[in-house]
Amino acid sequence: MRYNFVIIFVAVLLGVFASCYSAEKSVYFDGDGDYVSLGTNKTQAGMNGATGLTLETWVNPTSLRTGTGRNVIADFCITGSNSMVMMYFTDSGKFRFGGRSISGDGFQDIQTTYAVVSTGKWFHIAGVLDFTNDTVKIYLNGELIESKNVTFGSDTYTSSTGSTEIIGCNQPLTATQYFHGYIDDMRIWKAPRTQEQLQENMTNTLSGQTNLLGYWKFDDDLIDDSGHSYTGTLMGDSAFSNTSFQFGKYYRTTDAGAWKLASNWEVSSDNANWTTATAYPIAGYTAYIRTTDSMTVMDNASCKNLIMDGGTLTIGSFIMNVSGTLTEISGTITGSPNILGYASPSNKRLEIAESGNVINAFSASTSIGSNLPQKIDREWTISGSFTGNKSVTFYWDAADDDSFNWASHIPSVYNGATEYTQTAYNVSTYPHWVTVSLPSFDAKATYKISRNDEQALPVELSSFTVALNSYNNVTLQWVTQSETNVSGFRIYRSNEAEFETAQMLSSFVNATNTSQMQVYVITDNEVYEDGAYYYWLESAEMDGSSELFGPISINVSLTGNNPTPEIPEKQGIISAFPNPFNPTVNISYKLDKQAIAKISVFNQRGQLVRSLVSGELKDGRHNTVWNGKDDAGIDCSSGIYLLVMETGGKSFTKRATLLK
Repeated sequence: MRYNFVIIFVAVLLGVFASCYSAEKSVYFDGDGDYVSLGTNKTQAGMNGATGLTLETWVNPTSLRTGTGRNVIADFCITGSNSMVMMYFTDSGKFRFGGRSISGDGFQDIQTTYAVVSTGKWFHIAGVLDFTNDTVKIYLNGELIESKNVTFGSDTYTSSTGSTEIIGCNQPLTATQYFHGYIDDMRIWKAPRTQEQLQENMTNTLSGQTNLLGYWKFDDDLIDDSGHSYTGTLMGDSAFSNTSFQFGKYYRTTDAGAWKLASNWEVSSDNANWTTATAYPIAGYTAYIRTTDSMTVMDNASCKNLIMDGGTLTIGSFIMNVSGTLTEISGTITGSPNILGYASPSNKRLEIAESGNVINAFSASTSIGSNLPQKIDREWTISGSFTGNKSVTFYWDAADDDSFNWASHIPSVYNGATEYTQTAYNVSTYPHWVTVSLPSFDAKATYKISRNDEQALPVELSSFTVALNSYNNVTLQWVTQSETNVSGFRIYRSNEAEFETAQMLSSFVNATNTSQMQVYVITDNEVYEDGAYYYWLESAEMDGSSELFGPISINVSLTGNNPTPEIPEKQGIISAFPNPFNPTVNISYKLDKQAIAKISVFNQRGQLVRSLVSGELKDGRHNTVWNGKDDAGIDCSSGIYLLVMETGGKSFTKRATLLK
């Protein structure tokens, strides 16, 4: 069932990892004559008709050239030094990428304005050429960092005679162009890849991918695993190395501090065996914030899935991108991350499916209001902007709806007067849940749950009392404020306080189904012995469902006096009579203790109509009257009005209908 989402979620993560692997090796280039040759006219021969090109790889530079020198990662040529695509670092870590769509086309490229990599760390680098939309883009660790509008000579690629394709240097080979460091898992695609596509696959092995033109894992061989047989050859002193990027990684915090500080993390390839991390989590990885650890985002950060398992995360004014699901088991987030999905069924009582678009500046909270009987007490405040709709599930328990019997009733979600129809729900076992499709909640919307017919959840029962009459018979009385679709009432009696031992009295009392107050009285003529008697009242609805009240009890002594216990009236608005009314309604309310209280009348749009009571009152029952006029003395029109009592930080609401 849905409430077990966290357990299912972890299992899904482990299932995803089954399709990942640990890269055993990479290729090391010493920066002095080392490179990989792919031969002549290989990948570019398969590019005919392509609408773009994407080159991506993992790199770990050992040193970075300065000045006019370059650290060339790849140079796939058309003819001579006429590059189809070229990727390299220059100027102490700035990144440059570019290419062309036809042989005679000018080389269209883009370079970062600042250094984006440093030595001794692994980085995922991707460059994208889009021939149709005339753009060049650079991605670092799955995030777009540069984009430029250019002009390509053709919307599709046209090959030429071909030249040598090189990894680790340029063509022709130049001494100041050799790459120094490690390269792992290089891929070339004959189409522009989106950010979502890059993030989804950057830490996974590939199989059967459309538009994949070349794929080199560099695990003790240079075999092309794309199926095109573009196998390479090690040149110079280049060699396979055990220093490699590990796929399928999970990260968890070990200490408080900055997100982008590797010493604050442990890393695992199987989510079970953990070692000290040499890098921080980036897009494509799952990160855990653990109990007592306080992590601070001091620069834009990202990850695939973020699990708050205690601890705190402070985002502040920076950007935190979660390309998968944010799971809040416990802990605190300060700031608003960008997320795709959300899971917190037992904490925030909320779940958002990953499908659809990213939610920007997301935040969510849940709290207990004073919404009964019109809606359940639990409510949710959600903020964030996105395009389209999101599938959102709300959870609540028995205390939230006062154990309301939902049999044959359907829940809906409300934002003010707007009702969202459920797409799925469960109200047969707790926790209950309802799923709806919601548009953007950018304005910090508050959501509440009620029946889809907007009727009150519990039966509005003012009192249920028992007493002995002058003939020593037990008399039962109950008062209802309104009735809707009620078939009638049954009374049950027992000598014990357990309903399972009770027997139904023979009479069935038909309901009146009116919105006005009704008083019901029946007599139990079958009490013949002294002792304690317990009574229950059942409200039977026309759809076959029912609601049970009680027990109330009485000690019977056929020759003595008997107390007359009642259900104690709760603090709040007890009744509004008559209802509907014209022109006046009598409002009865109760305070548990002496306190400042305020009684107000609002219309259905939430606008204040009349202030009736404001001041300090003694404890006990009080009454006031509304004459159907607003604060200016003008008669109000027919309609439903909300009577709201506020005291001690709580509010109580009852509806009253003015009918002219």
